[in-house]
Amino acid sequence: MTLAVGNKTVSIHHLLSNQLTQLGIDPQQTPTAEQWAKLVSAVSETYKRSENINKGLQANADTLSTRVETQLLPGTDNRDLLGTVFETMGDGLCTLNKEGQLLLMNPVAEKMLGWNQNDMGGEYILDAIYPFGSGPLSPTQRLFLKLQREPELDFPEAIFRSSSGHILNVSFSLTAITHRGKFAGAVLVFRDISAILQTQVELSNKLEETLFLNTIIETLTSTLEINKILETLCSELCTHLNLPHAAFALVEKPTNKMKIVAEYIADDGPSALGEIITVNDTDIKEKVFNTHKTLYVSGKPAEEDADLREFNLHRGTISLMIIPVVVRGRVVGTLGLNADQPRHFDESDVDLVQKIAAVAGRALEHAILYKNLKRELLQKEKAQKDLVIARDEAQYANEFKSELLAKVSHELRTPLSSIVGFSEMLDMGVYGKLDGDQGEVMEQILRASEYLVLLVNDLLDISRLEMGKLVLAHNEFKVQNLIDRIERDMRRTALKKGLNLSVSVDPNMPRTLIGDIDRLNQVLNNLIGNAIKYTEQGKVEVNFKMENRRNWSMTIKDTGIGIPYEIQEKIFDHFHQGVLENFEHSRHGFGLGLAIVKQLTQLMKGEITVDSAPGKGSSFKVRLPFEQPPIPVAADVHASAETRAMI
Repeated sequence: MTLAVGNKTVSIHHLLSNQLTQLGIDPQQTPTAEQWAKLVSAVSETYKRSENINKGLQANADTLSTRVETQLLPGTDNRDLLGTVFETMGDGLCTLNKEGQLLLMNPVAEKMLGWNQNDMGGEYILDAIYPFGSGPLSPTQRLFLKLQREPELDFPEAIFRSSSGHILNVSFSLTAITHRGKFAGAVLVFRDISAILQTQVELSNKLEETLFLNTIIETLTSTLEINKILETLCSELCTHLNLPHAAFALVEKPTNKMKIVAEYIADDGPSALGEIITVNDTDIKEKVFNTHKTLYVSGKPAEEDADLREFNLHRGTISLMIIPVVVRGRVVGTLGLNADQPRHFDESDVDLVQKIAAVAGRALEHAILYKNLKRELLQKEKAQKDLVIARDEAQYANEFKSELLAKVSHELRTPLSSIVGFSEMLDMGVYGKLDGDQGEVMEQILRASEYLVLLVNDLLDISRLEMGKLVLAHNEFKVQNLIDRIERDMRRTALKKGLNLSVSVDPNMPRTLIGDIDRLNQVLNNLIGNAIKYTEQGKVEVNFKMENRRNWSMTIKDTGIGIPYEIQEKIFDHFHQGVLENFEHSRHGFGLGLAIVKQLTQLMKGEITVDSAPGKGSSFKVRLPFEQPPIPVAADVHASAETRAMI
C-alpha cells in the first residue's frame, strides 16, 4: 500500500523504515528486546491517538444521532438513520481526520471516484483526487491550513481525478469538524456538475446564435427603406430555417386587404409579390388578426382551414406559419413562411420568427414615423420659404417706410423753418407790436412749431438709424462742454417746474474724451427731458463716472413717478409710451426719444439700463467704452502728478 505525502508517493514499508531509524533500530538486523519494547510503545501511542480521534468523531456522530432522533424521526434507531442518510446521499461524501486521512466514504463517492473505502482508508484522499497547485505543501496540507482559518471552503467549479485518471467536473465543499473547540477533521461533499456545464455550453451556443441574429436584425434596422428590410428578413429566415419561401404582406387602407410587398423564393418558384389577400371573415383574420397569435400548419391544411388551403395550394405549400406584425397594438401585416414538404415548426422556430416579426414591426413603425417626419419637414420647409418671402417683403416695406420718413422729414424741415422764423419775427415785433391776445397766440404757435421741429428731427434720426446711414463723429471733446450744454438746454426747463437739477463728475474722470459730443448731448437731453417731464417735485441728478479702465458712464436719476414693471422692457421700442395716468401730458408724444437713445447708445458700442419702481423714481445708466486722446510725449514728461492722476 502507498500513501501520497506532498507531491511524492511513499510506501508503508518506507514509512516503517523511517520510524525504525528514529528509534535507533537497524532494519537490516534483528532488534533487541529493548528496541522491540520501544517500537511497540511507539505503535501503541499512535493507536491511542487514533483511538482518541475516533472517539471524538464517534461522540460527534452520537450527538448528531441524538439530534436526528429527537428532531426528525423520534422512536427510530439513530445509528440506522445516520447510516441510511450517509449511504443514500445523492452527493459524494468523505470524512477525514485532522491529518486529512480518509475515515469514511459513501457509495456515491466510491462510484464517482472509482475507489472504495477499503482501498483508501487511512490514505490522503485529497492528494489523490485533487492533485493541483504548486509549492512545498500538498493539496491536503494547503486546504487544511486554510480550513483551520475558515470553517467552510466552497469551490463552485473544480476538477477531480478518478482512480482511472478520468477527469470529473465537480463542485465541492470542505467543512471543518471541531471537538471541544479543537480542529478534529473535515467533511468533504462533492457533486458531479458535468451535466450542468454541458447545459451551460448549450446555452452559450444558443446565446451566440441569438446575438448573431440580433446583430443581423440591428443591421437591418439601420435603414429606413422598408422593402429592403423586409426582403432581407425573408432571405435570412429562409436560409436559417431551410425554407423555400417567405413573404411579408401589409394591410392596405381603407380596404383592409393585404398586399404582399416583399418575399424570398428559392429555386425560381412562383412569385406572390403584389398579390392581394382578403382577410375579412377568414381564418387568417380570426386566428391571427383578432388574437395576435402565430398560426402554423404542419402538413396539408385541414378541411376546416379552407382559406389557408385555397391560399396556398397554387404555390404547392404543405406547411406554413403566419405571424402577425404588430405596430402600436394593431396588426399591420403578416409574415408568412411556407414549405413544400411536411415540416414541424418547434417552439424555438416559432420563438425566433416571432422575435423577427417584432423587429419588422418596429422597423415599420420607424418607417411610418420617418414618412410623417419627412412630410412635416417638407411642410416646415415650405413654411420657412414663405416666411423668408414675408420677411423680405417686410424688410422692403420697412426700408420703404424709413426712406419715406427720411424724405418727408427732410421736406418738412424747410417749411417748418420758415414758420418758426416768421413766428419769431412776429413775436419780436418786426412787423408791428402785438397786443396781449396776439402775443399769447404767437407763443402757442412757437411752442407747437418747436415741438414739430423736434418730432421731425426724431423721425429723421430714426430713419437714418434704421437704414444705417447715421455716421458718428470721432472727435475730441471736453467733458465740461457736455455739462455746459446741460446747463444751457435743460436747467431752465427744470426751474420752470421747481426742480433742482444737479450735475456731478467723478474726480477720476478724464477732462477730455473722444466721441460724438452732439449725439451724447442728444442722449442726455432725451433722458434728462424725460426725467423732468415725469417728476413733479424733488430733483434730477446727472452723474459722470469712470467705471473702470474700459468704460465710463452717464447716470440720470430722478424722484419722479417711476415706470410700471410691466412696461419697462418696452419703453425702448419705437412709438411706445407708457400709460402714466397720473399726468395728462404724459400721454402726449410719439415715444421716439428712448428708442433713439438706445439705438445711439448701441451705435456707440455701449449699453443702457434702467432701474425703476413705481412711485420711487427712475435711474437710467448709459455705459460707454472709454476712449481718450493720446498724451504727447513731451507733455507727459513734464506733466504734474496731479494731471497724471486725473488722466
